[in-house]
Amino acid sequence: MKMIIHVNGNKYIVTTEEVETIMDIITKAERYTEEWHSAEGEKSSYYTHHVWWDNGEARERTLNFLSEATYLACKLLGKPEKVHNL
Repeated sequence: MKMIIHVNGNKYIVTTEEVETIMDIITKAERYTEEWHSAEGEKSSYYTHHVWWDNGEARERTLNFLSEATYLACKLLGKPEKVHNL
């Protein structure tokens, strides 16, 4: 059985064993964010960067199962080609 994992708007295929490892790592990871601050009056625009630990905060996961038959059919098709002028 394969799994589809969503990361930064992209989808990747991993095994169920690999997804367990990935989720273990994410569960133990600190959070990071960038905050954009727009210019106000004389003040220039700038970013601030923040790192913190979520104590007990639930982390949303997006995982989908992919059967072996569907995986093999998708693998057969490969990377989609862009078709122009249709």
